[in-house]
Amino acid sequence: MSASLELDIDAIETQLKEYEQRSKASSISGNNITLNAKNTVTVQGSNLQANENINIDAKTTDILASKDNHDQSEDTQHKNVNISIGTSGFSMSASADNSESTNVQATHTNSNLQANNININTKETTTIKGIMSPEKQTT
Repeated sequence: MSASLELDIDAIETQLKEYEQRSKASSISGNNITLNAKNTVTVQGSNLQANENINIDAKTTDILASKDNHDQSEDTQHKNVNISIGTSGFSMSASADNSESTNVQATHTNSNLQANNININTKETTTIKGIMSPEKQTT
């Protein structure tokens, strides 16, 4: 006759981390839109819609896309212990493993400028990255 006793213990721990950053677009509409600044005018991920003119006058002008971020990471640890006692003897085993995953997403939203005329008067630097404008004259 043989008899045995077995104990098997599994432990799993998962840690999830999330980070999210979202931008909120501004929307300005009217007959004419005029933006004057002593230093910098920044239009980022925003909508400007004028029936006639958009006028920007500044030392530096930045027309940029906004950026939304979503980062997610997961860390899983798995541990196992197995003990067996029987008439033929004693055995024990242990194992552990770890897995990690990371997901990073970025979404850009362009600035949207619509008008019959778009006039940008910049004294130093004009930066345009991420802009949508219909097929109209830009000066």
